[in-house]
Amino acid sequence: MDLRRYWRLAFVVSLVAIAVWKWQEAKRVAEAIITLPAWVFFAALSLEILELVLQAMRMWIVFRKNPIQTIKTYVEGLAASLAAPTRVVGEGIRVGITKAELDISVEKATAYVIMERVADVSVLLISAAALLPRNVFLLAIGAIIVGLIALESEHVEKLLQKIAPKWAHNTYLEARAIGKSRKKFVAILAVTLTLWLVDYGRLYIILKAMGVETPYNVVAGAVALSYILSAVSTIPGGLGVYEGGVAAILKVAGVPLSKGIAAVMYERLFSYWLIIGIGIISGARRSR
Repeated sequence: MDLRRYWRLAFVVSLVAIAVWKWQEAKRVAEAIITLPAWVFFAALSLEILELVLQAMRMWIVFRKNPIQTIKTYVEGLAASLAAPTRVVGEGIRVGITKAELDISVEKATAYVIMERVADVSVLLISAAALLPRNVFLLAIGAIIVGLIALESEHVEKLLQKIAPKWAHNTYLEARAIGKSRKKFVAILAVTLTLWLVDYGRLYIILKAMGVETPYNVVAGAVALSYILSAVSTIPGGLGVYEGGVAAILKVAGVPLSKGIAAVMYERLFSYWLIIGIGIISGARRSR
């Protein structure tokens, strides 16, 4: 049996088992969540909706399709990606949904997902710079720069035309078109920076409401590094890796473990479980 297919269930079962084992700590976590004022829920939900709109805006910048259809396509693709057994499979599903819903070629959809990830990783690396080993940070930034230079290179284009499959060459050309359109690419980077600032802000507000005074840049670094770790893991949606990473980094920064766990678990209600729920509802409607 491939545990990755049932990881969400295994994760929940593991949480229950740990709560029973560490009952006093679990009580403190639950108390920190239950005592949060109602406005925190609405603030976190509003920020998640804003973030989803910003994420979809990047897609709209490239394809200029109907805005409502673009938001719907992005959210459905994200939900399917988070639910997939591996990140590679998830991104493939996103490409398929984007192609079908926006009526574009698979090469255009693939190129967009690649360039979107380049923008995300660039912002996350800068946000997590203080927490990453210097060599790792420089290597990652260097790889992104080399990739962008290769996207502009006529020599690379000619080489791919000779040796790469047609679909790979066409995907390269579509990604190149996004990168060479300076206004589009700068707009994508600007929107990406904004949406991640919103993402960091959601956890920052939750911690603040719990009475935890943690600098915004520390929260941003914890979130960014944990997203990177979850992205390179083989765990579906990074579930467990992300939560553990954020809680551990906040603990090192002086945040009580119970409140760090409570904050990240509460935040994931919006950034993960809400999206999964939307995906389930969307899938049910599609199957009718």
